[in-house]
Amino acid sequence: MVWVFRDRIISTLLGLRRDATSRRFAVRILAGVLPALLLGWLFSDLVEAVLHRSAGVIALSFVAGGLIMLRVEQQATRRARSGTVGTLSLPGALGIGVAQALALVPGVSRSGATIVAGLAVGLDRAEAAEFSFFLAIPTMAAASAHSLLALRGQMD
Repeated sequence: MVWVFRDRIISTLLGLRRDATSRRFAVRILAGVLPALLLGWLFSDLVEAVLHRSAGVIALSFVAGGLIMLRVEQQATRRARSGTVGTLSLPGALGIGVAQALALVPGVSRSGATIVAGLAVGLDRAEAAEFSFFLAIPTMAAASAHSLLALRGQMD
């Protein structure tokens, strides 16, 4: 994902000081990442110890997620979606971030949750998917770092 979006990432990082659009985009990404980082930090032990070991939780998550996706998709096809990340409100970005945090529950698709939340807040499909990919970069990096730190004593 980083390679595919490298031009946008570089232009955003280079434009943070002088470009309001870059700053707005970065703030939306930060708002979208914070709920997953905070909830992951607070509840990672619980998620690992309890939820990852429950087939019922995983099955329920798959079914509930699928039903939610179908419902949002039905609503999205009835209304024209033309929202872009540039018009995404801060509460909208935070809402997508909360949906991303739901992926801490096993069986919930992180990308599915964020794309569906993006559609729900008015983004069009392509923008919702792209925002989801951008959210994935810091989220996956943080999750990988957390796992590496947890396993550091087991690595040779």
